[in-house]
Amino acid sequence: MLGEPGQEPNVYVTNIGAHGKPGVEAGGVEFLLHAESLSPIDVAVTITVENPVEATQVV
Repeated sequence: MLGEPGQEPNVYVTNIGAHGKPGVEAGGVEFLLHAESLSPIDVAVTITVENPVEATQVV
């Protein structure tokens, strides 16, 4: 485990959103990664979409 007991890094993801126009641009996701630590840390992220897309709108 990283950090002293009670001082482990706090890492979390917010603001997950899809991007890219279907059939035109490469699809993907954008997100904000938050890492609160007293020293530099390495973080790896995998975002998996498990539900079908509810709707799309091409503008």
